[in-house]
Amino acid sequence: MVARNKIFFLTLLSYATILIIFINLTTIHSPLIGAIASVMYFLVNATVLGRFFFEKEHVFFRLIFGNLLFIMLLGLVSWAVMVIYNLDIVRSVIALCIAATLSSFLGLKTKHVQWDLRFRTCIQWRTPTRLGIVRLLYLCMIGLLFYLLFVSRSGEVHTVWEFIHPAFIPMLFATTFLLLAVIYSTEKVEYKLLSIVFYSILIHTFFVIIFPAGDVGGQQLILSDTRLVFDNAFFHGLRWPQVNIFLQIFSVLRGKNFQSAISVTLARMVGIDVYWSHSLLIPLLWGVLVPTAAFKITKTLTGSTNVSVLSSLLISSFTPIIYWGSISVPNSLGYIFFFCSLFFILKYLSSDEPKVSFLMVTFCLIALLSHFLAGIISFSLLFLAIAIREYEEEKGRSPVTTRILLLSSFIFCMSLLPLSLPYLRIFYPLNSFQTHFGFDKLYGLSAEKIIELFMIGEYVNFRVRSVLFYGLGPLLGLLGIIYYL
Repeated sequence: MVARNKIFFLTLLSYATILIIFINLTTIHSPLIGAIASVMYFLVNATVLGRFFFEKEHVFFRLIFGNLLFIMLLGLVSWAVMVIYNLDIVRSVIALCIAATLSSFLGLKTKHVQWDLRFRTCIQWRTPTRLGIVRLLYLCMIGLLFYLLFVSRSGEVHTVWEFIHPAFIPMLFATTFLLLAVIYSTEKVEYKLLSIVFYSILIHTFFVIIFPAGDVGGQQLILSDTRLVFDNAFFHGLRWPQVNIFLQIFSVLRGKNFQSAISVTLARMVGIDVYWSHSLLIPLLWGVLVPTAAFKITKTLTGSTNVSVLSSLLISSFTPIIYWGSISVPNSLGYIFFFCSLFFILKYLSSDEPKVSFLMVTFCLIALLSHFLAGIISFSLLFLAIAIREYEEEKGRSPVTTRILLLSSFIFCMSLLPLSLPYLRIFYPLNSFQTHFGFDKLYGLSAEKIIELFMIGEYVNFRVRSVLFYGLGPLLGLLGIIYYL
């Protein structure tokens, strides 16, 4: 009964924030009020979802994964509303109400959980320790770096390095060393990860803060389509001209629609232009979720806390990863959900909890909705994990059959990615769509060249410097996993 009263209170609080958001959108038009109400809205619903799905996790991970689940839920509801009609102010508020209601229903299913919403504060003066001084200095340096980026803002330029503050790079190196000092200290794991999250957000919002347009190219096209949805110029989502039913279904399910729905809804909530929600969507999500998921994945594989924290930092500092985490395109959004699905797939191998299986499938579906290739990779690993579970359970009774099944599943999963894009041509009219990958690329190549491409890919055509730039990070990661396994 107490738990139901707590859920009822949180539900009323969530609806109250929605009312504030609606009044702000129609009357006040204050981004500050919208931001405060939106933060409260996410915190309330993330608390409910975190309690339901991650009651065994530390409150730090419970809050992060709870927010991630609610973003997925809100994005899915907003996408459905957009496809049905559009995402104007009224329908955006309806999407917020539906998402909050679904979150509350899940909260009512929570059993045997102690809901304690009281804030316990114990203010006690303590002499600053060396670790406390390092932590405070690190936070001050992070704040100063954000300020230096802000004062370096300019118009459209050839490169951000022309206008960046000269003190930024030296201070970034100094901040990195302070972060390493925090990581290798006796600090709690949650504080270490929080420090890495601040650092990750800083380096992934680099382009957005300095150069207002961010990285030109793909995300500019996504922004233009998203603005059409924001301005109510498009109805029923971003669709292609009607040719056949398969093309229509595929256009609705493209990641462009899902990302646009999230960006438009967030812009309505805060009361800002869709440019800001679009530009900051991926850098903020990536900066928080990818280091956290890297920690959980490495901890699941190795069991070592120190190695997991270090992997969380390294994945936030690898140059190609920084680039993809800085641009708001469906590829990057799909990678975030794929990376999180990888954690639940690994957890599924050693857990029989229905919630783990549900989360595994859900993240794979959202990854597929965010980007086609991310979903393909997620489901290939999901099928492989199911095959491994079946092999472990049946190998004692029928070893030959289970080994054949495991090998077949592995070959099938390996073939999904290279064959997925050529299969897309089935759903398109003749000569209206050409994929970059196809069997025609292999025609005329020798068997030796085909094997070489299969083993090391396009690295054979790169310069040595490019091979080191793109391949050194994944190679070191693979060798590290092999060593600790």
